[in-house]
Amino acid sequence: MQDLQQVQVECLVDEGFDAGRGDGGLQVRAVPDGLDDAGVAAAVEGCLGDLRVVGPLEAATSAGA
Repeated sequence: MQDLQQVQVECLVDEGFDAGRGDGGLQVRAVPDGLDDAGVAAAVEGCLGDLRVVGPLEAATSAGA
């Protein structure tokens, strides 16, 4: 899971974001100039990769579902 999260961070950094992982999950500290909220959301979504599938499964497993 941590590897997939790191791939997401690296994707965002490649797109010009200042991003990292923290205690609360993904942290986006700065975005590329001229990017609005919809653009940020699209970039974060686009960088999810396999987390789109694995993240909810991991959350369900951790919750005992």
